[in-house]
Amino acid sequence: MLHSELPTDTWMVVNVAAGWRAISTHSCRRDAEIERDRRNRDQESKPFTACLVLEPVAERMSRPWR
Repeated sequence: MLHSELPTDTWMVVNVAAGWRAISTHSCRRDAEIERDRRNRDQESKPFTACLVLEPVAERMSRPWR
């Protein structure tokens, strides 16, 4: 998934071992962490992580002021 296709300001669970593949989206941190912990429960390497997708500041710098 390209960065431009990611929903910004949204908590996500991603599989780091699979190249940061998005697994699920959540409205709050707590829900994302519960999902991450559930998926990592039986995994030795803990490949899933919860993260918040933010819009890169540099991407906005090229936009004209409105």
